[in-house]
Formats: sequence, structure tokens, C-alpha cells
Amino acid sequence: MTSLRRRVGPLLAAVLLAAATSACEESTGPEAEPTFLAVWGGSAWTGSASATISSRGGVDSLHVMGSTPPGAGPMPAAYVRISVPLRGTGEYALGPGNAAMTYLVGGDVASAVYATTRAGAGTLSVTEYGDGRVAGSVTFDADAAAGGRPVGSAARFEGSFRAPVLQRP
Repeated sequence: MTSLRRRVGPLLAAVLLAAATSACEESTGPEAEPTFLAVWGGSAWTGSASATISSRGGVDSLHVMGSTPPGAGPMPAAYVRISVPLRGTGEYALGPGNAAMTYLVGGDVASAVYATTRAGAGTLSVTEYGDGRVAGSVTFDADAAAGGRPVGSAARFEGSFRAPVLQRP
């Protein structure tokens, strides 16, 4: 058994090193797939990420979205949305209506909505912004606002994202 451990140990280390190197190369390249990885209501949540910048009254707003399951296109089961006035990279406080998780039926009918309802409900951290992409992390507490309550009366969202940015008028 001891000789088996001696042989498996270096092999396992080599496999883990190769996997970590491969994951780093894939996640840092400019062609990395837009992703949203999070924990929502205590469970892992993975989605396809996107972002838009819209301008209204001379104020630019950043809208970061994630939809699950990844690659669902126009028929997601749920989506998260975070919206803030854009100032570039940095920290943004989330208050009433800045973030929401919406559960869908048939891709377009809301069956449940959780939303931020108080000042200081969370934080959006934009760590990368430019060259047509945005990345960062977000944490917020949301209360059931409409429809059913699949994760109870309130839930916490904690995640990170990387997404292409579209400019909208």
C-alpha cells in the first residue's frame, strides 16, 4: 500500500497541476466564455453572463445579467440582473431595485421575483472594465417580491462574472 501511495502521489500532483494550468489558460484568455458563477439561496448557481450600458438623461448605467441554465438563450429558467449608474471600475452600493433574481416559466413568464429592497442590500465590485468586456463580483440580499418563494422569503446571492459589454442608446 505504501509503494502505491508513492506512485499515485506524484501522478495525482501532475494531473492537478495540468488541470489548474489548463483552467487558468482558458479563463484568462480574451475568448473565455462569458460566465456567471454564484451561490444563490445556499445552492450553486451557474449562468451565461452578459452586460449592457445604456444612457438616459446623460447618465450611463451598467446592467449585468446572468441567465441559467448556461446557453439557454431566449428560454432561461431564471436570470439575475444588477443595475447601477456607471463610474468605471470600483465598488457600487446596491439598494432598492438595483438587483433582482427572476424565476421564469416558459422562458418569459415570471413565476417568482426576489429583489433588493433596502439601502445597503449588497455590493457590486467592477474589477475590469474596457475593451468591450466587464468582470467583477456581486453580493446582495433579496426579499421575495412577487410570485412564489422557491428559496424562502429571502435569499443571498454571492457570485463573480465575466461578460462582453454591449452599448445601447
